[in-house]
Amino acid sequence: MPTPSAPPSSARALPTAVDAHVHLYPHVKPQELLDAAARNRPSNTGVLVLCLVDSTGSGGMDRMRHELSGDWHEHDTQDPTARRYRRASDDTDVFVIHGYQVRTAERLEVLALGTHAQGQDGLSLNAALEAAQHSGGLTVLPYGVGKWSGTRGTLVRKTIEQHRAWLCLGDNANRRRGRRPVLFQEGQQQGLPILPGTDPLPLRGDVNRAGSFGALVHTPFDPQHPTAWLQRAARDPAAGWEPFGHASRTTAFFSRQLALRTGRGRLPLKQETP
Repeated sequence: MPTPSAPPSSARALPTAVDAHVHLYPHVKPQELLDAAARNRPSNTGVLVLCLVDSTGSGGMDRMRHELSGDWHEHDTQDPTARRYRRASDDTDVFVIHGYQVRTAERLEVLALGTHAQGQDGLSLNAALEAAQHSGGLTVLPYGVGKWSGTRGTLVRKTIEQHRAWLCLGDNANRRRGRRPVLFQEGQQQGLPILPGTDPLPLRGDVNRAGSFGALVHTPFDPQHPTAWLQRAARDPAAGWEPFGHASRTTAFFSRQLALRTGRGRLPLKQETP
């Protein structure tokens, strides 16, 4: 496939939309993820960047390469952890940066964005964070519903203080609207970037939320080096990281939580073997 031309100068002058937390679950097709993200992309933006995080053994980035079909075509960038997807019908561009997600012994999550390394579940929070940082990826401690309070909230607060030199926090659309955790404010006061993302759940149809929650980044996008651009922008005060989208309404919040707990509408987390 020929390398696509660079975005026009008008697109490069517009902010870049970043959804810093998406998944490709086994029963979701790559083109469904891209179509949803392109449909939800805010207007008056240049390009859209998705951070695709693989849970242990999910192989989302490999599936993007080998199972992509329809109107979307893949193109390499000069960053080995990032690819460009262009829709032939309208030249829409979506850039996808690879990363991983792990679940710690404390039942918290850790993300590494911009790495081909494989994460390991079950480590302590501190060990998982250190592993993510050593992977070369951007290290993110994402919010989890019900996980940033009590004993774990105290642990998150200590972690922010201990690793503020290189740690990022992650907001996501699954929390209840109007209930922004106080730890985000404390993290920002200590200089931690907050990277918002949709974090679609393993529920039927939830992929349709991809690209609807994230941030507008105001530093010029580099289409050949998306991962390096993201890592620089995360710590650049000029980037702005202006949030877009909304957290969940109360009814949607409780509906998703109930579906997760009862299994109604839940997607398998592993591909079924024939």
